[in-house]
This record gives sequence, structure tokens and C-alpha cells, in this order.
Amino acid sequence: MQMQHYLEYISLQLLLGLVRILPQSAVYRLVEGLSRAGFMILKKRRHISLQNLRIAFPEKTEQERESMARNAYKNLAHSIAYNLLIQTHRISNEELQQAVTVENWNRFPRSDENNQAGTLFITAHLGNWELLPQFTALHQTTPIHVIARETSNPLIEENLVSPLRNRFGFNVFYKKNAVLHMLKALKRGEHVGILIDQKLNHRMHINVPFFGTPARTTPVPAQLQMRYKINVQPVCMIHLSRGRFKFIVGEPIEPVDSTLPEEQQIQELTARHQAAIESMIRDYPEQWFWMHNRWNVKEQA
Repeated sequence: MQMQHYLEYISLQLLLGLVRILPQSAVYRLVEGLSRAGFMILKKRRHISLQNLRIAFPEKTEQERESMARNAYKNLAHSIAYNLLIQTHRISNEELQQAVTVENWNRFPRSDENNQAGTLFITAHLGNWELLPQFTALHQTTPIHVIARETSNPLIEENLVSPLRNRFGFNVFYKKNAVLHMLKALKRGEHVGILIDQKLNHRMHINVPFFGTPARTTPVPAQLQMRYKINVQPVCMIHLSRGRFKFIVGEPIEPVDSTLPEEQQIQELTARHQAAIESMIRDYPEQWFWMHNRWNVKEQA
């Protein structure tokens, strides 16, 4: 165990201790203040955010884009504050369910359809994405799995991350060998969630348009949908106000013409998946994670 792991764990426990005793409104103000400071101090992330917004919204003024970037940091702060309150058990499972309204719940696959292929839910770092598996696991009985990176700090993973996941009852597939685990779960009629809006650095990516600009993208959802007849459905969890959310269930994405060459089918399906995510982001642009280097923009000197 590295000393850094102990320091990170102690620092996080101190923050959680503060969250446990502060009024909830003060927790929000604290995290909002940190996010404003981060926007000013973290020049690299601010630069990437503004560059991304120039790519996505060239028609807007620089002032409008800066306002969108600042509000994106604010919305991220609201997500972090709410998630810290969940972590410290200051928001119960019942309160979480009451905080969320659902749009188009009738599109959500029914839990008694276990004889059919499961559903692969695609989503983005939009709104409070961490609530998606938590809320869903509380509302239906079909097993839910999510794809995630393993926390680099084993103390945080064992003592904070794992207990939180156990509280809500969803499972995590870490990225190593995730595709095989995903396929097995989907064949059992279970649900899997995956974030598909970040840049892939390894050679397995393909380039498809995202906000009109080619972006390195995972083809895995398209490959699973095409080869194994998996259902694919976009979802997101949007902020309505402080501590209030809307779970949006999008239209299922239909497969492409099966007579096309496999490579073309994968390309077209991947582009369709990204278009569905882009549409949700365009509806709520101030709630996306613009500080991620999606288009591999040059860093500021």
C-alpha cells in the first residue's frame, strides 16, 4: 500500500466527516465554491472546456460559451454534493426515489421479460450519471451491471465504493474483460449500462461524428447489437433543481440493414448511438462534462 493511498483515503474521510455535520445547504455551497475555484485555477481543464464548446457550438459567442462552461462546473458540483450526501447516508433510498421523476418509463424494459435478450443502456457524463444504476436498481428486479474503471486507491474501493454499490444492489464490470462479462449478462436477460461519450486512446476505437466533428469512439455497443441482437437504449439523469432530477428513457435504437458489410453496419450503428447521446446533450448542454478532452484538442501552452 502506497503512502499516497493512505493520504487520499484520510482526506476523503475528513471531507465526508464534514459532510455529515454540515447542513445540506452548506454542503452544496462548499462544493460549489470549490468548483468555482477549480474553474479559475485549473487552466488546462478550463481551456479544454472552452475548446470543446467552440467545436460543439460554433454559432454561440465566446461569452455564451464561457457561461455554459461555468454552469457545467456548477452542475457537476451539485452532482458531487448530492452523491456525498448519499455516501454519508444523509439521503435515504426512499428520499432518492422521491427526488427523481421519470420521463417515458413505459419505454423501460419490463422486469418479467427475462426470456428475452437483456438491454444495453448507453449514456453519457450528463447530469448526475452516478444516480442511474442506483435509481434503476431500486425500481426493478432484473440484475443491473455497469462498466467502470477500478478505483486506483484500494482503501477507497474497499471501504467506500464497494459498500455504496452493495447498498443499491448493482454489480460492476471493470474494463478488463468487460466485454465478455457484458455479453454473458445480456444473454441472461440482464441489463448493462455503459458510458460511451469519452475518447478512446487505444487502437480499438473508430471515428464517427460527434457534434459534427470526428471523435474516437468505442464500437462495442454496435458490435454487440449487430452480432447478438442486443437491445440498445439511451438514458440519462438530468438535474431539474438542487436535489431534484429527471430520469429520461430514450427511444430504443433500431439495428441497421443487415445486408450491409459488417464493418459498415458497425460504423453506422456507432454513429447512431453517438447521435442519440448528442441529442440529449444538446437538450441540456450545461450539464455535460465539457472538461473531458473528447476531440483531442491541443493543450494550452
